[in-house]
Amino acid sequence: MVRRILTLVGLLCLSGPTFAATVNTFVDTPLPEFVKNPGGRLHARCWVDRGATTPDFLRVKVTNPNGVVVYQRDLPGAVEYNLYWTVPSGSPDGIYHYEASYYSVENGLEDDGIDGFLVAGSTRGICAFKFIDLNGNGTRDPGEPLASGWEICFHYPDGSVRCETTGEDGAACIFFLPSGNYTVCETMQDGYINTLPICSDVVVTTSIASVLFGNRAYVPGACCLPGGACEELERADCDAANGDYQGDHTTCAETQCVRPGACCLPGGACEELLQTECETAGGAYQGDGTLCADAQCPRPGACCLPDGSCNVVSATACERLGGIYHGDGTNCEEVDCNPVPTIESTWGRLKSRYR
Repeated sequence: MVRRILTLVGLLCLSGPTFAATVNTFVDTPLPEFVKNPGGRLHARCWVDRGATTPDFLRVKVTNPNGVVVYQRDLPGAVEYNLYWTVPSGSPDGIYHYEASYYSVENGLEDDGIDGFLVAGSTRGICAFKFIDLNGNGTRDPGEPLASGWEICFHYPDGSVRCETTGEDGAACIFFLPSGNYTVCETMQDGYINTLPICSDVVVTTSIASVLFGNRAYVPGACCLPGGACEELERADCDAANGDYQGDHTTCAETQCVRPGACCLPGGACEELLQTECETAGGAYQGDGTLCADAQCPRPGACCLPDGSCNVVSATACERLGGIYHGDGTNCEEVDCNPVPTIESTWGRLKSRYR
């Protein structure tokens, strides 16, 4: 089933008032497929999203690769039109343009819409089409524009190369080729990522072969990675790396990512953690970027607890537990812990003494 392509083209006048009308063009045969020459039938539609202006007329036309208008009709008061056009005998092969122009009573020409389609018969050649893949899915979807100004290089079977630049219709074509195996490649531009292969092999036999190239904009930003390092990645790649994305077009040079540091844990061991992780573990944080190799973490020692038991913990942990610390490196076998007297225990001993 042929997938329909919708192209939205809005042109703003460089002088005079700005108009609200937008002309939409719809070609039933999507690139890089073609309409057979001769006798192939094209279905195309156009309609106008307009503001408060009064329609004067809608002009629709088809132009062949030589710039000759092969169909034109002015439709008084119209804001939409369905075109059915059959390729007549003797038509040249190549890229044709379907155009629609909206004129209002108040402003004259307000907007144009244009889309290209390929007519192919017995001419041997290759047409490459270039579009901006806004959603990056590798398919030309409604609203994704054809792209001009991209270099396309055609590699011949004998090893020679010919390069052309895409026009406003997004096409670069070469014709009257000998049959054979060709390779067609696009030249990448800065700031874009290809969503279809950069090069495609094409077999030229008895007609025009075609190939489609798609690119999306590459929008990186600073990504603070879990270890504290910074790398400029796209949001999806940063999320996949469990990083903290700082925003489109941000740079690592201007970003202060939180770095881990040495954390002296309650048991005396050292581990490089983020400050929040260290505090959650009850450790003593030594500062961003510090290393355990340089940290002087105190060794745990014997701590006599109020109930007379003994644990080996750090001095700060012993203090929090209300115990008596016997020094770094001491152990419970070396100390004699007695319960810490309380008011209740002292009163109990006095009563037993004077009974």
